[in-house]
Amino acid sequence: MSLKVQSRGKRYRAIGTIAGQFLRLSLATSNHNAASTAVNRIERAMAVGSGSSLWPELKRSLPPNTFDVLAKIANYREAPSEKIPLWKDLIDVFTLEMQNRIALDKLRDSTWERYQQTIKAFEAFLKDQRTFELRLMTRPFIESFKVWRRAKILERNFARGATSLCLDAAILHRVFSAAVENEMIVKNPVKMEGRPGEHPERGAQPFDGKELSKLRAFAGPDLLTFLLLRWTGLRGSDAVRLTWQEISFENKELERVTQKRR
Repeated sequence: MSLKVQSRGKRYRAIGTIAGQFLRLSLATSNHNAASTAVNRIERAMAVGSGSSLWPELKRSLPPNTFDVLAKIANYREAPSEKIPLWKDLIDVFTLEMQNRIALDKLRDSTWERYQQTIKAFEAFLKDQRTFELRLMTRPFIESFKVWRRAKILERNFARGATSLCLDAAILHRVFSAAVENEMIVKNPVKMEGRPGEHPERGAQPFDGKELSKLRAFAGPDLLTFLLLRWTGLRGSDAVRLTWQEISFENKELERVTQKRR
């Protein structure tokens, strides 16, 4: 291998033989000292080969065409830069997982719809905070989301003390579990807030007798629907799919495999 600096007009180039090839390579500089330094680095990098530590520096200082020629001769391959996982990457993975579970009849559409409510709320918070990298979503960050989320819920009518925050935390914990499983993060940053529905306000009897009487009085043509929900406690997804064949008038019983719990 033999290279030397040669002037061409106001700029310099390197000429010589490398690996049996005669080359004329632009150095894109009009400074002789800079050109000489570049040629020296090229010779040192080529002498070591693809493992030389000089390749990143040569890529920054040499014209792209010159660098590509030298890298090809030395069989140098730039190490791929490590991609920083973003919230969007996690949601793409999580959405695919949920769609597969729905297809396998392991998850209800209504459950996925509820998941998406929490996801949209968290994304609104991320936008406010201008934070999108998963590594920045630490436990203190998630706790600040809970405070933000609770305040948003309490702004609504019938907020019921923001008891739904417990479910939001559980859903978010499930989302970040997918990040851990796919090695996007090391530890789940979401702290659970108990079990959803563990301490419901007034439990399975959200209305008192007076309220039930008012609901019945104003049910009108929806009286049958009201009575069905009132006396069975069915979820909406099960109530709308109920058929007459599932009702035993003789035994005064209703036989149905529920959508969520089976």
